[in-house]
Amino acid sequence: MCHFRWCGVFVVLASLSLLSLPVLSQSEEVVAWIEANAIPFSSTVASDDLSDLEPLRALIGDARIVGLGEQTHGTREFTTMKHRIIQFLVQEMGFTVVALESSLGGCLYADKYVQGGNVTSSAVARSLEQFFLGSYEFGQLLDWLRDYNDEAVTAVRIVGLDIFSPHTALQWFRGILPSDHPVPASVVRDIQLRMPSKSKLAYSSDIDDRWAYIEFVDGLVQSIVGVSAQLEAILDPWEMAAAESMPRAVEQLSGSYRITSTEMNEAGWWIPEFWNYRDACMAENVVWWLERLGPDTKIILWAHNGHIAKQWPEAESVPMGETLASQFGEDYVSVGFSTCEGTFTSYNPELQSMGPLPIPLWKPESYGDVLCATGASDFFLDLRGLPTGTDVWDWMFTSRGFKVLGAAPDVADGQVTSAYDLDATLPAMFDIIVHIRSTTASR
Repeated sequence: MCHFRWCGVFVVLASLSLLSLPVLSQSEEVVAWIEANAIPFSSTVASDDLSDLEPLRALIGDARIVGLGEQTHGTREFTTMKHRIIQFLVQEMGFTVVALESSLGGCLYADKYVQGGNVTSSAVARSLEQFFLGSYEFGQLLDWLRDYNDEAVTAVRIVGLDIFSPHTALQWFRGILPSDHPVPASVVRDIQLRMPSKSKLAYSSDIDDRWAYIEFVDGLVQSIVGVSAQLEAILDPWEMAAAESMPRAVEQLSGSYRITSTEMNEAGWWIPEFWNYRDACMAENVVWWLERLGPDTKIILWAHNGHIAKQWPEAESVPMGETLASQFGEDYVSVGFSTCEGTFTSYNPELQSMGPLPIPLWKPESYGDVLCATGASDFFLDLRGLPTGTDVWDWMFTSRGFKVLGAAPDVADGQVTSAYDLDATLPAMFDIIVHIRSTTASR
């Protein structure tokens, strides 16, 4: 017990000390929560040492589908980190399929390459149709998968989840036909001789050209479908699955033409209806591959953040990830990527060429503002662990800026000006964030 006079002094001093404690702002509370919950990893460089990725085992759990996003295409560290995560998911968690943001047919040469087939890496890069899948860093992943498959009991397959043109699938199909195939000679001749020129019509700004292309390729595909029973006896199951995917490719491309023929902007493609249609097709293709490859299949999706997100109403978008989440529930895990600073490879409309562009700085009160204000460098963050009923929860679930860097951003005086055109609600979009503080342009 203390003397009454001294007890009063202690009370006054204690009150003064409490008054002098700093009062954290709401965003500072978020920074503190991120720092307390960030799970660091030691490297973005692909290697055989995956020990720092062990926390992914619990974060991914028993999910059957994992979507790996990227804040921008053309970022070296996003690609190499996704390489590391894929390695972990394949070696440690039994994933057997990698589905790319490329066409159903465009991935056939990549799959042939990783199965040890006689195809060049340059041919693979051309067939994948997307510049970011033709990078040096992505080629390193394909090389690793080829080496892994050389000794694996269950080989990892590469499939496409996007729409785009079916001409690559037709050219691939021509290459696998044995000498005793039942396909009419006229069909084989058209695939071999007329496809290279006809395929250019698929992306023509003239809608009549596009429909002429659809009529041409649909005729070829229907001829193949007509002899599918005979083909089943001479093609292996994987080749048959690829052949069976071709009618879907024609149907989906036709659907995109119906949208863009009724409402076209200057580019002829980039309208909201098209993007939602495209994502719906991508989700359908994921489901198709899962059904075709069997109930034990576990699949990794490689696409932009905007495609693998579980929702994005601010963009008036229904992403592929939203459809998958509604159908598969906790069997789908969405992993978004973010960065603070650096460069990325993209099309620069000012220079009308591909090249490196600087990543814009984060905006005040944006998600980048708190992610980049932490003392942590590179880390995983489980957004499913946000504390409900707190200021942190309220701040994180308030729609705000999150950089979106696509394949052809708006550029003025060498700076990207379109990174914050659309707000987002980060914990509604992604289960997990992979944050890499500093990034560089892919090669």
